[in-house]
Amino acid sequence: MIKKLLILFTVIAGTLLSVHAQDIPEPMTPKRIVNDFTGLFSTQERAALEKKLVNFNNNSSTQIAVVTVPSLNGHDINDYAARLGEKWGIGQKGKDNGIVILIKPKSGREKGEVAISVGYGLEGVVPDVTASRIIRNEIIPAFQADNYYKGIDKATDVLIDLSKGEYTADEYKKKNEGSPFDIVIGFIVFVIILSLIFRKRGGGGYSPGHTSGRGGFFIFPMGGGSSGGFGGFSSGGGSFGGFGGGAGMDMNDIFSMFGDIFGGHGGFGGGFGGFGGNAQPQQYQGRDLRVQAKLTLEEAYAGCTKKFKIRKDVPCSSCHGTGCESGSQPETCPTCHGTGYTVRTVRSMFGTMQTQAACPTCGGEGHIIKNKCKACGGDGIVTGEEVVEINIPAGVDDGMVVTVPGKGGAGKHNGVNGDLQVIVRVEKSENFERKDKDLYYNLVLDFSTAVLGGEVEIPTLEGKTTIKIEPGTQPGKQVRLRGKGMPAIQGYGYGKGDIIVNITVYIPKTLNKEEKELVKKFKECENFQADKATKKSLFDSIKNLFNK
Repeated sequence: MIKKLLILFTVIAGTLLSVHAQDIPEPMTPKRIVNDFTGLFSTQERAALEKKLVNFNNNSSTQIAVVTVPSLNGHDINDYAARLGEKWGIGQKGKDNGIVILIKPKSGREKGEVAISVGYGLEGVVPDVTASRIIRNEIIPAFQADNYYKGIDKATDVLIDLSKGEYTADEYKKKNEGSPFDIVIGFIVFVIILSLIFRKRGGGGYSPGHTSGRGGFFIFPMGGGSSGGFGGFSSGGGSFGGFGGGAGMDMNDIFSMFGDIFGGHGGFGGGFGGFGGNAQPQQYQGRDLRVQAKLTLEEAYAGCTKKFKIRKDVPCSSCHGTGCESGSQPETCPTCHGTGYTVRTVRSMFGTMQTQAACPTCGGEGHIIKNKCKACGGDGIVTGEEVVEINIPAGVDDGMVVTVPGKGGAGKHNGVNGDLQVIVRVEKSENFERKDKDLYYNLVLDFSTAVLGGEVEIPTLEGKTTIKIEPGTQPGKQVRLRGKGMPAIQGYGYGKGDIIVNITVYIPKTLNKEEKELVKKFKECENFQADKATKKSLFDSIKNLFNK
């Protein structure tokens, strides 16, 4: 019954609020399974997820893609996830065996949302209700504890086991049953459908979370998981194909993107809302901070250490971060009795249902402060300074962001520290032009060396080296010095790039009388005249040089 209601809801909602192709981002280049557009995961976490999901893809052909986006552009998350799977071509064409886990982190006053969308080929393996249970049981509790990687890691483990047949959806249901969640969802979907119908009759527009038109029904914001019936993923132009493991990934994505993603509190308000049965008192999360680190190319090559004096929120020394005046302690909230949430009982045609919400008295903390510290006003934090030493890994490029967990602002009431995000700025080099791991060096030869050959000294990032110039070297020729370029960042590729020497020949603009006579003699020599094939070869070499 629930599944039919969900499908009906999708058809109606899809008509009223469709996701346009331009609203969906392009996948990162080169393509990978974990596309973290918001910096939700750390470098190590992204690498671990990528490795696990790539191995599963290579061994089973089933693709599980994890995507984080900063905004849904006003669209329903379930429809957005399905459209993204279609556009990107998650799963094998013809088999529709793709799964998309889509996360929109909390931003400002907007709640975070998460959805699981499954291709037609896996509908029987991971039905809608099972996807919802995975979100409720595996993802949301971890997200509420600000452990986003743990939630996705556990969810992908369950999806992998289901896809491999380790256990069935029914077995997973029995393992996690005991909640009226499915009844709640059925009721919500029923109300949504009625609301949409009456809104359509009344001429009102579709606006999630708000009433309009004559119907008078409230549309509940839904950010939970869904699967099946939302379109097979194969129509997006085929699968990602193979994936390259951890090597060869886009270096701009190995570190977190910067921005205040999570607002002031911890906690994740997504999914089907509420805190669930495992709700815990909330902790405040401190602000993420940003600094810029200017590096020379040599420092980027070898890695370096930078020190910063950072002005930020620090724990109040007077109350030691508690927010209480000396001699007093936080008191248990009389409304929620320390749980951080309140329970509301609602009677409906489906029976009695209970919902949980953050306690309005304590804001979800579980305690209140009556005697506030005068130094910090009860927040437990004051403005201070800290000298932070940051290790910049070898191989970084301009625009990358190194995230240092826990070095941001302190959270109120001894909450969780924010992160420090170091934006790398690599200064332009006088000698080299960088392209990924390769370095390009422009060598200008004199005419005689180009004709007769010889040895020329060129710079590298480890000192000077000598290269051999073959007799008759033409303009546009390239000499590649293997392993002399930039190193791969540890965990994201192997070895070093190359130094590519672009050779051109210097032609003087002015000549004295004696020099002109010498050149005239060269002109009379047949060996100094290029034939048609040589001209074409020289032209192609120069053209390719400018196309690099």
